[in-house]
Amino acid sequence: QELEGAEAAGFCIRPGDRAGFIAALRQILDNPELGIQMGQAGRRRVQACYQQEQVLAAYQNIYEVE
Repeated sequence: QELEGAEAAGFCIRPGDRAGFIAALRQILDNPELGIQMGQAGRRRVQACYQQEQVLAAYQNIYEVE
């Protein structure tokens, strides 16, 4: 489930992309407030989308046999 207008909670970097990883890390090191904002956004996303009841219901729908 995606949140409409969700804030960035991190960076997407391809596996093995060292330059991309370093660039993303440098952005956070150069702007610690960005890291704080992304962490808070990630926490809000988890609280909104990944509560135990929601996750269990989603798994039940996947494995439900008719």
